[in-house]
Amino acid sequence: MSEKLRIDHATKSDIGTRSEQQDTVCVCSSDSSFFAAAVCDGMGGLDGGAAASRLAAAVFVDTVNSRNADESISELLVRCVDAMDEKVFNLKDSDGVRLNAGTTVVSVVIENGNLYWMSVGDSRLYMLRGDEFVQATRDHNYFLSLSEMPDDYVPGEDELAKGNALISFIGMGGVDVLDVSNNPVKLYENDCILITSDGLFKPLPDAVIAEILKSSDDLNLISERFIEECEKRSPSVRDNISFVLMKVRRDAE
Repeated sequence: MSEKLRIDHATKSDIGTRSEQQDTVCVCSSDSSFFAAAVCDGMGGLDGGAAASRLAAAVFVDTVNSRNADESISELLVRCVDAMDEKVFNLKDSDGVRLNAGTTVVSVVIENGNLYWMSVGDSRLYMLRGDEFVQATRDHNYFLSLSEMPDDYVPGEDELAKGNALISFIGMGGVDVLDVSNNPVKLYENDCILITSDGLFKPLPDAVIAEILKSSDDLNLISERFIEECEKRSPSVRDNISFVLMKVRRDAE
């Protein structure tokens, strides 16, 4: 990254109304030229979701920190997916029985002012630049499969009913659907980057997320406002919420 730019960040995890926190957040940074972060959302419908997200995050950090000298960021992120999937797939309980656990993952690596990202599942990456707000990732669910059908295909009610069901996640024992950026996004001062589990964006429309991001320059204040808005819009039933919020700053001359 340019010597005059840096990445400020804030992390937040909220248990919501669930009995267990199954999200895990991790951040690793070697110096001002390199920053990496990931959010893993353990799959609540599977045993060991919390263990899966913790393990996946730990493997992500270990893999990033062991980057090969000749390895591109895109290659590194694919290696992260393979390593996380293998470890989570083989997770076992105290009796040696495989947990059949899973987790989503969304991650970013920022090197020399260039943003790379990777996702498996339905956790998301958002970017805000000025008034332009975009979701950079796809949700790897059954709706994605339906979107790739021929234009004249008419899905049945049973297909639509399972639309949000994941078709890809870490722990499958072979991830077929993943998104990895091969071409980086050049970052500029005041760019905002948000990686988050679905506990944030399911109760909050994109327009509200963008509005909150624009409401302050204080990342911790923005983080608190996200949680407050989720509580207001979904007071009785709320999923775990975890995110990493990043902003590109310019160091004083």
